[in-house]
Amino acid sequence: MSGQELAALAVVALAVLYMTRRLTGWPRLRPAAPPEQTPDPVRLSGRLARGLKKANQGRTNDRGDP
Repeated sequence: MSGQELAALAVVALAVLYMTRRLTGWPRLRPAAPPEQTPDPVRLSGRLARGLKKANQGRTNDRGDP
């Protein structure tokens, strides 16, 4: 395959990808969440701590202490 044929094939492939994107909207690019909708880091860490506490209930550490 010559260089011209490869270039033409690349142009056709890019055109097909571009039209597919335009017609189907794929992949959907979501806008960033506004600042008021972003989760509070302190609240997230609290949830994480509660989750870890629940996961570790009933377990003992390496020394055998409850």
